[in-house]
Amino acid sequence: MGKLFLSKLEARTKYEDLRTSNFQCTVTLSKDIEELRKKLLSAYNKAKDNKKSDYIVDIKFGIELFDILDKTPWFTKSLASNYDFWRYVSICIIPEIIFDRYGDKLDHFYNKNVRIYPATLYWYINIFKKESKDKTFEYLSLPHFSTDTILQTIERTGNETNVDVLKEILNQYSKLEIKKIKENYCPINIFLRRILIQHMARILVIIPELYEGGIEGYVKMLINSILNGVKNDK
Repeated sequence: MGKLFLSKLEARTKYEDLRTSNFQCTVTLSKDIEELRKKLLSAYNKAKDNKKSDYIVDIKFGIELFDILDKTPWFTKSLASNYDFWRYVSICIIPEIIFDRYGDKLDHFYNKNVRIYPATLYWYINIFKKESKDKTFEYLSLPHFSTDTILQTIERTGNETNVDVLKEILNQYSKLEIKKIKENYCPINIFLRRILIQHMARILVIIPELYEGGIEGYVKMLINSILNGVKNDK
């Protein structure tokens, strides 16, 4: 298959080439990688059908991207954690997709690890997936979630954080009454941000697994600490 990695320096050079080609793929790909490219392009185009929001496109495409890669024999956990690989995917395999979604924004192509579009989607689905693709979509399309959810959980925390805690945070967060939170505290997406800020501060001195009630009890404590705090901060 050849080299499947791009350093940030290599990516910068190829990104300039993309600009001159109007972000069309010009790289000669092996048969296997060309097949992967076709599958991903098809998945993205289907995700855009009857588009309701950018977020719905993201999760629809993300679910398929995860499934396609998960069924690809040579794809490994090691590759999933390697941002040089994701730079290659963005710039050499699916540049048209990233350009369509974000335009000429180098952070989403290669410049900022946690913002590389396919990497961000892969980890978002990897962490919060349910037992099936349909169940995953049903869960992640709840009104509590948006592109800001991806920003808060993946782009801010990365993929090296405590995954079980993140799962439980979103699980409990998804059960909150949006109207009640908005009327008494703040917009729902801001509430999630506050939970995660609390988590990032308390994780320095608390081991969630050893907290009373375990991870579930720890997350309840995070949420209650906000619910019992200052109200009507809009």
